[in-house]
Amino acid sequence: MLYAATRATLKKEFGGGLIKDEIFGTVKEEVSLSGYKKFLTLQAAPLPLTAAEEELRQIKLSEVRIYTHIKHTSCRGAIVVAEARSSDEPVLTRRCVVMKVSDLTTEKYLEAQRQSAAAVFVLLPQNTSSLPLDVVQSFMVSESEVLQRESLIPVYVVPEDDQLLCMYEEVKQAAAARTASIFVREETPSSSKRLCIRAFMLRFLQGTLPGAGVDPPTILITAHYDAYGLAPWLSHGADSNGSGVTVLLELARLFHKLYGNSSTRPPYNLMFSLTGGGKYNFLGTKKWIAEHLDHAESSLLHDNVAFVLCLDTLANGDELYMHKIDFEKELIKLSSTEHTEVTDLPRRIAKDCARYHFFLYKHSHEGDYLESTVFIYSMPLSTCTIRERMLYSSCKNPLVDTVENQLQMEIEKKLEIDNGDELTPDVLYEEVHPKQHAHKQAFAKPKGPAGKRGGRRITRPQTED
Repeated sequence: MLYAATRATLKKEFGGGLIKDEIFGTVKEEVSLSGYKKFLTLQAAPLPLTAAEEELRQIKLSEVRIYTHIKHTSCRGAIVVAEARSSDEPVLTRRCVVMKVSDLTTEKYLEAQRQSAAAVFVLLPQNTSSLPLDVVQSFMVSESEVLQRESLIPVYVVPEDDQLLCMYEEVKQAAAARTASIFVREETPSSSKRLCIRAFMLRFLQGTLPGAGVDPPTILITAHYDAYGLAPWLSHGADSNGSGVTVLLELARLFHKLYGNSSTRPPYNLMFSLTGGGKYNFLGTKKWIAEHLDHAESSLLHDNVAFVLCLDTLANGDELYMHKIDFEKELIKLSSTEHTEVTDLPRRIAKDCARYHFFLYKHSHEGDYLESTVFIYSMPLSTCTIRERMLYSSCKNPLVDTVENQLQMEIEKKLEIDNGDELTPDVLYEEVHPKQHAHKQAFAKPKGPAGKRGGRRITRPQTED
């Protein structure tokens, strides 16, 4: 603190115009000649990617991985659960494009691939001799061009039947009338397991908590409330997605308390949405968004959404929730969630950086099964910088206070460690359930010196009466 307070004075006395660069170091190597060269290299390096650029990079990497997988495995066993659409529709993303031989052209196929369609169905007539010669020649040319290209979507050439022809006519009429289409489920070309659903009703629930300020941005929290099974009465939806619905309702309850007081109301609108059709390409969510965009002037979604959180399948294991501080924005962010047993906890604690951990400790105590939330603040002193130590130390109490008072989460024990190896199962148990002493030991007065004691000393002079 003393060095930081006198730095500006020193620069002023020395002459600010004579200083070319400023280097901040915590070890001797950082203020040496080699450290200065590294500093110049870092200054000349490109700036770090923004959140949007990093997201785009991850999408491109995932596309490369998908391409590599499909290139070596083919799409023969692909499962398609999508909304059927005609090739004449303008939007084909995540839809199953249904077309006849006469409809197939290279341009339509490339457009379906460009929009990342879920699949392409080409209906082949039972009697190909009935097709006109020009249609057959056009199909052969288009087929040859398609086969020469790498495909990221499954393409099925299936024989026509009454069900497929009925579905084809319906999607053509839907394209002309701009109405909702039907669903198609296709497992494999050889299995012929196909399910078409034409009559369906979707309902959704919505709630809003208005934020503070003028025109604040919106945070959307959504979950689908339905489940799916080949036999509807045998579908299991406790995890997918009863867990997501439960968490959404609990978040709405907790945030209602926070938004109920003007002094604690954040500058964000909160929207909660429960939608149907989650197992059918999230059709309910798409229709809900479309209705809001149709009323853009009164909707909170119009160019104003800061963040979207989708809650789905949240009860499939016990996780360790790890939080970190974003030093550039000085924000606490969720770093990772991972299934963690008590025996795995030491190796889950980061050894090279500081972290806040919330661990659900499941154990038995005096014959009772207990679940206790333990807050662990880890700070490896040998590898953390001074700024990192100060930020984590100053943010710890506000984080714990927010979790306990605003989120109503009861923390059984708060621990501060510098090494995860300290957290053995026995140590954690003793920290959560310390031994209680039935009788407090009284102070034991030491015995006086052995042998004959001298005469009594007068510490205060006597006064004559």
